[in-house]
Amino acid sequence: MSTATSDVGEAARLLSGTYGEVTVRNARHDGRFRLRMRSILLGHVTVTSTEVSPCSVLGARHDDYTVYLPLRGTVRVATGAASSTLSGSAGVMLSPASGMVSSEHLSEECEVLTISIERALLEAELGELLGHSIRSGVVFEPFLDVTERGTFVHTLRLLQAVLADPRGADVHPVMYRRLGRLVTLSLLLSQPHPWSEEIRRSAGFGAPAPVRAALAAIDEAPLKFMTVREIAQHVGLSVRALEAGFRQHVGTSPMAYLHRVRMAGAHETLESSEPELTTATAVAQRWGFSHYGRFAAEYRRRYGISPADTLRRRPPTPVRRGDESPS
Repeated sequence: MSTATSDVGEAARLLSGTYGEVTVRNARHDGRFRLRMRSILLGHVTVTSTEVSPCSVLGARHDDYTVYLPLRGTVRVATGAASSTLSGSAGVMLSPASGMVSSEHLSEECEVLTISIERALLEAELGELLGHSIRSGVVFEPFLDVTERGTFVHTLRLLQAVLADPRGADVHPVMYRRLGRLVTLSLLLSQPHPWSEEIRRSAGFGAPAPVRAALAAIDEAPLKFMTVREIAQHVGLSVRALEAGFRQHVGTSPMAYLHRVRMAGAHETLESSEPELTTATAVAQRWGFSHYGRFAAEYRRRYGISPADTLRRRPPTPVRRGDESPS
């Protein structure tokens, strides 16, 4: 969606639709004003590019997790008593705990990219990476540096290309939902937060080669293995050695990791399937969950929504917190 206006009141209305109730103050003495917004909805992720002349935007609330990145010009962002002046490759990471946010667009031509990720989605994706739900919201390192090469930087470039493509409306909704998840995962893997080290451990970083091989084998073919003995034989270890390696370097057992990967596979299949062509029970059985009741209960704990509602595209409710805390 793309829209533009030269009216300050209309600009406030447009921005309020994205960031909650805001006030816009024109900073130009001659009264001229310009705003252009382009946005795209990627499932539970909203990406917006805002080009605006010098002004102040007061009182925005970010109830979601939001990346705020100037692409052109200089912007001063204030949250509570803290403020940052941003330009070039420097951005900020806003969370639901940031409260009221104000911004001053200082340059003659400012362009800001915001990526708003619904809280339920981000915290469910983090729980999936960890293998357990989280007890509190995620507090990211606030400073965002996109000069460093990494997954999130590449994802940003992809988002800019999608925003600029006039054929975007022709893209299948499943592709947009997958892209939204990619954005969320790349942020969780790239921007520091209290669970970053636990994610590294759960992925086997620094683990011996046989443990990494077992992780890769499970990721590539989670339906191939039925027992821990089969996984151990596949990588040439004893069951005891494999389980000890997983406990030390992954923080869980081989079968628990296999279960987690299968659950994630079922979740992705439910999101991308058509309810007219399959059922939640069939998807559960396809991924090796023979007892649907237990599968559905665990699925709801992980994703805040039932398998059937995921298939029907109903929005998630906030994920219930467990007792785990970051290591």
